[in-house]
Amino acid sequence: MVINGELLFNDSKCSFSFNKDKYILEIYCMNGEAKYLFLEEVEGIKGLTISTNKKDIASNRLEGILYGNKEHKIVFYIQTSGYGHSGGIDFEKVVLRIYVLKYITISSIIGKENHLVFGSKQFHKFLNLIPNYFMDNADKDKLAEVRYFSDAKKHKADFVYNNDNFTVYPCAKYSMGGTKFDFIPQLVLKPNRHLSEDEILFFADKFIDLFQFLFMRINVIPDSISYSNDNYQFELYYNKTIDYVDETENINSFKSYGFISWLTIYNHLQQIMDDFFTDSVFLKNLEIDSESRKQVGFTKISSYSAFFEYTYSLIYGNVIKHKNSSQKEIDLIVETLNSIKDEERRNLNKKIDYLISQLDHVALSTKIQKVFRDYKNCLLIVKTDFGLNDFTNEAIANLCANIRNWTDHGDKKATIDQHIASCFAYLNCSTYAMYLRRWGIDDETIAHQLHNLYLV
Repeated sequence: MVINGELLFNDSKCSFSFNKDKYILEIYCMNGEAKYLFLEEVEGIKGLTISTNKKDIASNRLEGILYGNKEHKIVFYIQTSGYGHSGGIDFEKVVLRIYVLKYITISSIIGKENHLVFGSKQFHKFLNLIPNYFMDNADKDKLAEVRYFSDAKKHKADFVYNNDNFTVYPCAKYSMGGTKFDFIPQLVLKPNRHLSEDEILFFADKFIDLFQFLFMRINVIPDSISYSNDNYQFELYYNKTIDYVDETENINSFKSYGFISWLTIYNHLQQIMDDFFTDSVFLKNLEIDSESRKQVGFTKISSYSAFFEYTYSLIYGNVIKHKNSSQKEIDLIVETLNSIKDEERRNLNKKIDYLISQLDHVALSTKIQKVFRDYKNCLLIVKTDFGLNDFTNEAIANLCANIRNWTDHGDKKATIDQHIASCFAYLNCSTYAMYLRRWGIDDETIAHQLHNLYLV
C-alpha cells in the first residue's frame, strides 16, 4: 500500500510517496535543490577539490501531512545514511529513496483514555488471556451473544520512572460481527500524565525489548501499538525487516511455553524495568524466531558466551576470589613477582604488573562453574531436559569455555555436536537464571519458567 503527502525536508517543502509494505520513503526534490542539500565537497592539498560526497540527512525525524487529510500527520524515523536516488543527484529532478525504521500517524481525537497499548496475537498465553466463550441466545432477536470472561486484569503492576507513576495490566480487545469474533490480547501501560512523542517511542522501545527478552527471540513486535489521550491518537509502526518471521500461537494447545510468563514477572516489574531503562540487559544473543532457538552454531556460541560474561559482571562484578587452595598459590606467585620489581627497570615492572593482572582475571570456566553451583536449584529441570545429569558442572563448564575460546580464535578444534549444543543451551539458561533471581523471582519458579522457555 502506498500513501502520498507533503513534508518539510531540509527546510524545503517536498512531495513524498511512502510504500508501507517495503518501508521505503520516496522524496521528490525539484529545481536542482538536491545538489545543494546533499552534496559536500572534500578539499585536498592546497584547497583543491578532489571529490564530492553525499551528506547524511540532517535529521532522523521527518514530519509531514497526507494529501486529502491535512489534519492527519505522519512522522517518519529514517536511516540518515545510505539512501538512494534516481539519476544524478545534481539533476533538475531527483527522487530520493530512504529506508524508514518506524513511523507514527497522529490524528486529533476527543475523549480517549490516556494509555499506551500493545496488542499481539502472540500474547494469549503470555498474558493468560485465553478466550473463554459463553453463548447466550436467550434473546430471540439474536442468534447468539458471545461473552468473554477473564481475571487477567488483576495481574497489574506498578512502577516509577523519573518520579512519574505507571500502571501496567493485561486486557483483551474483541469485536463481534455476524459470525466473526476477533480477539486480541493487549498489555496496557497507563501513565499518570500525557506522554510526549519522544516518551511514547522510549516506552515502546523498552517494552519491545522486554517482550523479546522474555520470549528469547526478536519476532515478537506487537501487531498494534497505539497511544491515546484526550487530544490525540498515535499509531506506531515498526519496520519488521525482510527476515522477520511472523508466528501465530496455537491457543488450542493446553501447554504454555516459549516464554517467561507475565504471571511470573508482574510482581517484580519495578526491578525489571529499572534494568531495561538503564540498558543493563544484554539482547544481542536473541534468536530470529522460535525455530532458530533449536539450533546452535559458532555465531551463537560467541553470542551466548558474551551474554553470560556481560551478565556475570553485572551480578558478581569483574573479580571474584578463586577457591582457597588456588588463591594461596596465586598470592604466593604475586608476592614473588613483586619481590623482583626494580624501580630503575620500568619495562620489567610493566610486564610484572601485566602478569599479576592476568592472575587476577577469573577464567571463563571458573565463572561458569560458580554460576552452575550458585543457581543449581534454578537449573535442575533444564539439566534433565538437555540430558546433562551424568555430567559434572566442571565438565560442562570446561567444555563451554574451550569451545568458546577455540571458536573465537579460529581453532580447527572447534566443533559442534548435540552434546555441545545442549551444554550451551544450558549455559544460556544459567544466564537467564541470573537475571530472574536478580529481579526477585524464587528458584522454584525460575526452574519451571526456564523449562517452559526452551520447550519450542
